Amino acid sequence: MHGCDPGLSTGGSGRCLEHWKGPKPVTRSKTYVDRRPAAQRRENAAPPGSGKEKKDVSPKRTGLTVRLPFGGPIRPEGPGEAIAAGRKPSEAPGKTRNREIGKKGRAEKPLLNASKPYCANIQHCQQASTHQRDQIMQITDVKLEMFKWPREVPITNGLYTYTHNLLNIVVIETDDPQITGIGLAGGIEASPEVGEAIIGHFKKMLVGMDPLDNERIWREMWRPKLVGRRGITTRMLGGVDIALWDIKGKVAGLPVYKLLGGYTDRVDTYVAGGYYEEGKGLKELAAEMASNVELGARAVKIKVGAVPINEDIERVRVCRETIGPDVRLMVDANNAYRHYEAIEFARKAEKYDLFWFEEPVEPDDYIGQREITRATSVPVAAGENEYTRYGFRDMIDHRAVDILQPDALVLGGITEFMKVAALAQAHDLDIAPHGSQYVHIHLVAAIPNGLILEYYRDTVDPMHGKIWQHELYIEDGYVHAPDRPGLGLEPKWDVLEEFRV
Repeated sequence: MHGCDPGLSTGGSGRCLEHWKGPKPVTRSKTYVDRRPAAQRRENAAPPGSGKEKKDVSPKRTGLTVRLPFGGPIRPEGPGEAIAAGRKPSEAPGKTRNREIGKKGRAEKPLLNASKPYCANIQHCQQASTHQRDQIMQITDVKLEMFKWPREVPITNGLYTYTHNLLNIVVIETDDPQITGIGLAGGIEASPEVGEAIIGHFKKMLVGMDPLDNERIWREMWRPKLVGRRGITTRMLGGVDIALWDIKGKVAGLPVYKLLGGYTDRVDTYVAGGYYEEGKGLKELAAEMASNVELGARAVKIKVGAVPINEDIERVRVCRETIGPDVRLMVDANNAYRHYEAIEFARKAEKYDLFWFEEPVEPDDYIGQREITRATSVPVAAGENEYTRYGFRDMIDHRAVDILQPDALVLGGITEFMKVAALAQAHDLDIAPHGSQYVHIHLVAAIPNGLILEYYRDTVDPMHGKIWQHELYIEDGYVHAPDRPGLGLEPKWDVLEEFRV
């Protein structure tokens, strides 16, 4: 008894609680493993704090039950954890507690009640879902909301001219009235009815499923023999997946970037622009670049490939002289060149210190793109037209790119994006995603190999700053990740209604 004072409580165990270090480890043969079906295990669960938790009757279990963070599975509290928490091992069951399990299996850090998940911003926590995970959430509806508005002046890149902006919102409703998922899907300008049909197809299998099972749902949707390996089907699948991650964040009371890894809360950013427009010459291009720098950008991008190479080199020269040597300059050809043309352009542009040369050739020309990377000191960036981890695997295997540019709205959603990011990290490649800043801010902030965020302002989208309740802004070259649960996207439906397709 280590010379204990006889008056010290032994908690009914015959041991001195002051010196007792917890039970000795038991052998594997004596460890109890609950192998009951999940539904039967949930019968012993009850809402935290209700005082109605059922006592665990499994062998070798004592005292209180411990509910893991965010209403996870229930397990028994061991005597050692009771001692660490200042309670007697024989103490009768009471209200459930949330405890975080430390490296050695001990409960070390108290957490918030499961009905109020952790959030960096307590005001947003109060708005988070109270849906309990001992009751499986279900998807009740899936729909696609499409909107389209005109640009004042059409814009042109290396190959394409755009007269309108598009917005495709995937909405997933659940049996919790407080939880609705908002996702964005890649463009389907030519055939909006096809997008609706694909979402209708997915809806048949999704209704009734748990929206937190994103891996299972992704696998159920992605059936190449039935719905296609790439193209519109994968874009719609991605929109669904993004909405599912929005739901995950809202259930947990966390922004998505925190759920995915939370590497940083702000990311380096560049402003995309420099399109060809009617009546836009070198003077107007220079004014646009100067405006981007005044906005706070420390990196800018322009389009090339629609005019002769020497004319584009002159555009690059004007931009470099306008923004100065300390602001990074990217160029984007949007697949306009043959590989030998791209090599000519890159060599002539090297003296202007380009940060990258984006999409010089067709997306499937891995061999041509590899030749470009070997022929110039300018890094080659590509990937916005690539689909799934398999496409990026092949691109990496061909060493056809220096910087990867996956687009979650195109390649298959956030679930697939994170696999591409991990694949890139394994090959020491950086990620600079293409497209929507509203989704990709979370993804760049979540990963250690996130390089920079693409940002579209009102010079590209006339509705910028008008369609979301919360806007993202550049501050000293950075965009800060939202601290609201989920993706933090709240559409202004009344404003958008005018532009419904």
